[in-house]
Amino acid sequence: VNQTTAASGITGSTANSGGNVSSDGASTITERGVAYSTSPSPTTSNSTVTTSGTTGSFSVTLTGLSSGTTYYAR
Repeated sequence: VNQTTAASGITGSTANSGGNVSSDGASTITERGVAYSTSPSPTTSNSTVTTSGTTGSFSVTLTGLSSGTTYYAR
């Protein structure tokens, strides 16, 4: 189970995000992260940022953003 946190610390080209992996579902977690795009419902085929770890909260920085553009993250 993964929940994405709302973006914060937004600048012209970066934003902070992250999430919480509350359960591993009896599977091994090798990385966790956020996918983001200018289109709704981004997937891992879009831009992603990952971090190592298993369950619990995590933070990442979205980069390469354009000012004045709406992004969707999950």
